[in-house]
Amino acid sequence: MDLFYKKNLKKVLNKKKYLFDNEIYPNNFLNFSFIPTIKYSPKKYLKLRNQNYIIKNSNSKKKISLKDHQVFVKKYFLLPRLDYLLINNKNNEILCGVGIKLTKYGFEINKFVSKKHQKKGLGKKSILKMIKFFNKQFGKKTLISLTKIDNERNIFLNLSIGFKIKKVKGNFIIMEKK
Repeated sequence: MDLFYKKNLKKVLNKKKYLFDNEIYPNNFLNFSFIPTIKYSPKKYLKLRNQNYIIKNSNSKKKISLKDHQVFVKKYFLLPRLDYLLINNKNNEILCGVGIKLTKYGFEINKFVSKKHQKKGLGKKSILKMIKFFNKQFGKKTLISLTKIDNERNIFLNLSIGFKIKKVKGNFIIMEKK
């Protein structure tokens, strides 16, 4: 196990438990609220998460079954990651999802935006809120984004919030934000 990963694993898991137990989430804005992904309706979440445009750009190329999602939820507190959904308070609709997980590359940010809400600035604003929240809770850390080479929208989004291209590895661009 990588030393960086091992050194940060326990801290992330302990802090994650504290945040969830005390319902400490990223700051809300406008008519939108952040909630932990695992507290949202699994069927509604999977309906959005399993849409082709999201799968096309995700690191995993497969749809997630309800059974697989339930297994994930059961072991969620053993995983070094924080995942939130930005929800419209008026209709409980998912606008986007954003998370940070500890990987062999470092603290990796991931996100998706509902097709209906793309190009409205909500993804960018929610990512910036998540980064601010993460830095407040864990101290300022270097963040990584693994982005598929052909996902131009995500590459430009990352560049616009301060990520720099670090290297290309296979079909992915590894970007970094210090």
